[in-house]
Parts: sequence; C-alpha cells; structure tokens
Amino acid sequence: MKTFIRFLFLACLSLVAHGFASAEMRMSMVAVGAKQVPDLKRSQRTLEQVLFKSSPSNTLNIGTSWHAIHYLITGKTSSPSPGAGEIIFGGTEIGNDLGFGPAHLFTPEEVKSIAEALQNYPLKNFTARYDVKQMQASKIYPENWLKEGDVGRARLLDYFQQILTFYNNAAKNGQAVVFVVHQK
Repeated sequence: MKTFIRFLFLACLSLVAHGFASAEMRMSMVAVGAKQVPDLKRSQRTLEQVLFKSSPSNTLNIGTSWHAIHYLITGKTSSPSPGAGEIIFGGTEIGNDLGFGPAHLFTPEEVKSIAEALQNYPLKNFTARYDVKQMQASKIYPENWLKEGDVGRARLLDYFQQILTFYNNAAKNGQAVVFVVHQK
C-alpha cells in the first residue's frame, strides 16, 4: 500500500508539472527469459532497455487501461489480490523510479501461477463490475468512463484477453514478466 501511495503522489506531481495531456500513465509488460532476471535486478540500464526497447513479440502495452483492468478484476482501486489481481500492483519492485515508480517483476513461477489464475478467472465478474458511474466516482484512471460507455467495456475485454494470452505464452515459455507504468 505504501508503494501505491508513493506511486499516486508521484503521478499527481508529474501531472501538475507536465500538464494533463502530456502525462498519460501507460503500462507496458515484457516477457523475459529467466536467465535475464539477475541482469535486470543488477543494471538499471539493462532494465530500461528491456522495458522500452524490447521486441513487440515479447511486449504487451495496455495503454491507460491498467487501472480499470485492476479494478474490474479485483473490485479494488489499488491493492493487489492474490492470483489474477496481482497483474497490475503486484510483483517485486526492481530498479529506480521511472517517473511513476519502479518497475515490477514476476518470476517464472509467479507468472505460471498468475496465468492459471487468469485462465480460471470468471469473466462475468470482470464485465459485471463495468459500471461507468461507479468507475468515475471511484476515480479509476484515466477518469473518462462516462464518455467511454460500451466502447470502453469492449476495449477492456480485449485487453483482458491480450493479458491472458501474454501470461499464458510467458508461462509456457518459462519466462519472467517485468512491467512498468510510464509516460507516453
């Protein structure tokens, strides 16, 4: 929880400093080989290269939808829940602050566990929580849900399917996952 509060504080400072339009908080996830993990933990430069210059085939960008996906999976605005509810706010922090906090890492074992949890996650729970008025009132980022309507629901379902596929592939390949919230 302490990390999330720090994350929100830094995000708010960044929004004030850079203006709302230029400070979109986006999330990127990268599947990496287990042998790369020690280098990612040891070298900030290596970590940033992996996060921001990896092949598109190993990367999933979920844009500004990360907070809504977390909310729809967990019903919470911030803290992770075991299993599928860890994909946004879970993992082990690694490296330095990259603007909206440090990167997070899931080991290959954690990736496998999360992939299984996502596979077994009842999609009806995800769709049932999509209530634009409630999401707006809960300040679910990017706080434009009243404008989104059914288009937003379809986009979030598509991202959920992409996340499921991404984690299934990473688990099948024995990979770790590193992810970060960053500016566009």
